Amino acid sequence: MIKLFGVIAAMLPFISFGQNTITGNLDPNELRYFQGKPYDLARQQDLRSMPQWQQFLDNNGVWYVHFNERTGLPHRGYGSPIPTSGANPTEMALAFAEEQLSLFNLPLESLVSSGKEINSKYDQVNFRQQYSGVSVIGSRFTVKLYQGKVIMFGCDVYPDIELNTQPTITEEQAVIASKSNIYNEILTTMTSADLKILPVPGDYNFNYHLVYEIIVRTVSENVPANYLTYVDAHSGQVLSRTNTVQHIHPGNPGKPAKSSPQKPREEMLQVTTTVTGEVYQNNPFETAITAGLPNIYITVASTNYSSDELGTAIVPVDPGSAATIRLMGPWCRIYTDNTTPVMNVTLQDGQNDFSFDNNSNVKERSAYRSVQAIHDFQKFWLPDFEGMDIQLTTNIDVEGTCNAFYDGSSINFYDIGGGCNATSLIADVCYHEYGHGINDKFYQSLGGNFINGAMGEGYADFWALALNNTPLLGVGFNTGDTEPLRRYDIDPKVYPTDLVGQVHSDGEIIMGAWWDSHVLMGSDWNITMPLFVEAYSGMQAETANGNEGEAYTDVLIDVLQADDNDGDITNGTPHGNEIVEGFYIHGITLISNAELSFAPIPFYNAETSLDLEVALDLEFPFTQYLQQVSCFYKINDGSWTQTEMESDNDGNYLLELPGQSAGTIVSHYFGAYDVNNSISAVIPIGAHLDPFPNIPYFTLIGVTEIASHDCDDNANFGLWQTGIVGDNATTGEWEEDEPMGSYTTTASPGTMVQPAFQNTPGGEFCFITGNAANSESPIGENDVDGGKTTLQTPVIDMSELTDPIVTYYRWYTNNPPGGANPGQDYWQVRISNDGGDSWTYVENTKTSDMSWRRNAFHVSDFIAPSAEMRFQFIASDSANADPTIESGSLIEAALDDFIIYDQLIIGVDNPETESFSIYPNPAVDQLNINIGKLSGELESVDLVNALGQIVITKNGNTVRNNALIQLPLSEIAQGSYSVVLKTKSNTYTKNVQVVK
Repeated sequence: MIKLFGVIAAMLPFISFGQNTITGNLDPNELRYFQGKPYDLARQQDLRSMPQWQQFLDNNGVWYVHFNERTGLPHRGYGSPIPTSGANPTEMALAFAEEQLSLFNLPLESLVSSGKEINSKYDQVNFRQQYSGVSVIGSRFTVKLYQGKVIMFGCDVYPDIELNTQPTITEEQAVIASKSNIYNEILTTMTSADLKILPVPGDYNFNYHLVYEIIVRTVSENVPANYLTYVDAHSGQVLSRTNTVQHIHPGNPGKPAKSSPQKPREEMLQVTTTVTGEVYQNNPFETAITAGLPNIYITVASTNYSSDELGTAIVPVDPGSAATIRLMGPWCRIYTDNTTPVMNVTLQDGQNDFSFDNNSNVKERSAYRSVQAIHDFQKFWLPDFEGMDIQLTTNIDVEGTCNAFYDGSSINFYDIGGGCNATSLIADVCYHEYGHGINDKFYQSLGGNFINGAMGEGYADFWALALNNTPLLGVGFNTGDTEPLRRYDIDPKVYPTDLVGQVHSDGEIIMGAWWDSHVLMGSDWNITMPLFVEAYSGMQAETANGNEGEAYTDVLIDVLQADDNDGDITNGTPHGNEIVEGFYIHGITLISNAELSFAPIPFYNAETSLDLEVALDLEFPFTQYLQQVSCFYKINDGSWTQTEMESDNDGNYLLELPGQSAGTIVSHYFGAYDVNNSISAVIPIGAHLDPFPNIPYFTLIGVTEIASHDCDDNANFGLWQTGIVGDNATTGEWEEDEPMGSYTTTASPGTMVQPAFQNTPGGEFCFITGNAANSESPIGENDVDGGKTTLQTPVIDMSELTDPIVTYYRWYTNNPPGGANPGQDYWQVRISNDGGDSWTYVENTKTSDMSWRRNAFHVSDFIAPSAEMRFQFIASDSANADPTIESGSLIEAALDDFIIYDQLIIGVDNPETESFSIYPNPAVDQLNINIGKLSGELESVDLVNALGQIVITKNGNTVRNNALIQLPLSEIAQGSYSVVLKTKSNTYTKNVQVVK
């Protein structure tokens, strides 16, 4: 069970907000440890096929998943509601993890509760990970529930951490390192009291670093640029540096003063005051208006009385009382040069009208009024959120031009200059900066931290545009024109094409998705805002800069769930089509969880059309992304042809290929395309890759089996060599044995790395690259290490065959979950027609497949068949030249059912076939074969079905001329067959019908 603690903040409050200036360029001082990229659809498909997820589906029905491609754990799983147990959401989440996710080997014992349950339309709970008591940055296990049933979960945790948690360098040394290569003037530094663990992503793994967390406070040309910095506590390397614009404000905002006890109303008179001022309602290009100043304090004898939205307050004091009116209220206090505008007045009986125009300037009054508007707007939509119910310091005319910023405790606006108007005069710039505060404090209220800068900019824009009801932001920013800073009604920015690493630009992608969805839903904020508020608590921005693709996809999932009305998005949502389209306009899609299934057709009749049928398993919302299902096929060694398959409107897709002559190989694979024209599902997995495609499906047309080696009952070629001169692998050499499976225990636990079974039906043995001691041994025990190992056939005579085809089944992995240096080593198959003096590659690939996969090819496609054919199968573990990556991959390989086929001629009379006869024909339970005089020694007698498969075989070496052979047919299905007699020089055939 998880031991529950209180709130464990991943970061201290002073570093909890995102990027936050209105304009800016790429920051040369920043270092990003997370270089995000779009989901790898082939990798996602591969992870979905893992046994843990398949078992989860078997237990729970229609569910979809986006995997963390480095940990192999579900980043987001979502689908039809799953019942769970518990007295509250936290207990329900724990029960779900223990009951449904045990196969994923989650580090449940190292998780601690965030201490915050999110209760709205859905209940959601979050847990953070600790390792040896040290917080892991970016970790989160989350569960979302609907009416006590789980509808979403995410496992952003790290089960494979192994790290020395005692620092090697001192805090002072880390501080010195944190300031290296910063070009700004450095003011101060601040170090967190606690060390943390930072997972730094690699290709298919995370590298874990114990880090000091340091804020380096800087200034450059009057612009604060303060950096949250992670310094490796062992090496002193600066791993990450992110600008948080942390700033010490020039005044103390304080808290609203408490009102003093009042006299009974009947004992005193009351006066009414209205405080107004000239303001710009939107921007300085408009005409200023005189308006009431809402929520402003009228202070009498240290008691604050607050005005209403029109600037009017009833003050229960005696006429003649002295009052002080400052440009401040419960939600804002204006400062210019550390001073709050103030006027002293005497309250007269009745109505008192006071103008603040002579005691303040229009910049101060406009900013004050804008802050009141955005506070009231967010309070309407987030009535239970109190994080912004504070007197926020609002600084006017800070030194500099063309900017504004939020620093965690204040919002700050620059004066006119540099071609820009005073930013305090532009209402939506004020809304935007205040929006950063909403983002910051809202995440803190949920026990989290708003980390991602692009999300921060996009969502700050959202608050501004939603209040203003316009796609234009920052009209009036420039003194010379009325062009907005950003607009969302034209030229949509698209992920990942327009992702440039600059937070304001990148934020336009997610904000654009929201705006277009809003427009498609009828431009009704009463629809859009509840969806935004519900999805807001999904905390998608708790991810590092550079990982926007994951964050944006998470937003889409949460928006669809927010729109749903029965807790099950797989059956559609009221505005699902509009939401999907709005996000798709900006390249944000749910990677298609399309699952294709196909029953391979290993053999087929000659000159008969080949009917291919694949089934597509796909539900809403993924159906909205489907463009087509395609078949890719080629005939023999020709070029690949792509053809769209025809839907039968029942989830199946069909294609008829024309009949082919005997001895033909038809290669084929299938793919589902999404609306971005990306292949989102391929079977076999990875068959479309370039370079190093995986093996496709093969259908052999009109062939007959000549000889085979299956490591069990058939060994037609003599002794195979399990190792040759030049091999240098130190472990994992080829051997012929009963395979002993090996399984992962940390990353994607339960994944079979070396097969636990061979391929031959009813068989026991195959060729493998070494067995471990037992099935409980860790992966990597007796895998291929330190070099290559070769399996080689004896010399095989193919000189008398018409056009020989070779097939074999192989298992190969170079990138199992948790393996080092993934995907870097080759599986190689070579062929020789001179006994091994020279070699030609048949396979030379880095693409692995942890399943038995059948390859098939004409020998003549690579080399002329001869009497001295040989084949080699090579698995290798190469050294890694990169010292930052552990050398030595985890390599396992296996081989089984090596078979040679040749063209089968059925139904063509041969004068020599008169030397034998068959009866009865049709046959029922037994077929008699009368052997006449043959021109050569009989080698075999085979009964072959219409697909070219041998269903009965007898050794012909003991059969003499004029003998009678009887074949039992009780287990043979009804259909057309051929009796095939083989000698060293000839093949004889006769057709027979079996009836039942």
